[in-house]
Amino acid sequence: MREWPEVRLLRVIMRTNAALREHHRRLLEPQDVSMTDFDFLAALGPRLTAPAGRLARVDCGQPFDVFVDFAHTPEAFRKERGITARKVSDDEVVERCVFALVNEGARILDEKIAARASDIDIVYLNGYGFPQHRGGPMLHADIVGLPNVVRSLRRFAAEPGAGPWWQPAPLLARLADDGKTFN
Repeated sequence: MREWPEVRLLRVIMRTNAALREHHRRLLEPQDVSMTDFDFLAALGPRLTAPAGRLARVDCGQPFDVFVDFAHTPEAFRKERGITARKVSDDEVVERCVFALVNEGARILDEKIAARASDIDIVYLNGYGFPQHRGGPMLHADIVGLPNVVRSLRRFAAEPGAGPWWQPAPLLARLADDGKTFN
């Protein structure tokens, strides 16, 4: 089975009709089941058995069964990595969402995929529904202040288990150091 970068909280096993199960079984035969994708667990149907005490079936009233994998709960994930749970403020949630867009936007500008920061803002305003009163993520970053954005990104990057995408983009760090803005 493919390992996902995030913890697997749920495994979903579809209940399908016999013909579809047989079709998936035939697809699986020449393959090693351990190398199959998450979706192919549906093909195993009744042949899939869980170790006692590890998986628990949850009936959601759906046409599929949901099994909670207690070996991969958030608590087990945190304990394995030495992470302690904490309260996250609404402001931090917004910062993480918007500043990730800003950081990626800075990479896009640095790679010359977009000509101007306002081009990125227009895409987010018209294509992704970014709040118009904020003017787009790049303008929002200019209003908040690029040094504040870089400081927050560095704080996120310093947390245990943080991915490399939290490192500020070179263009963003350079603009913040020089006291400039995107627009």
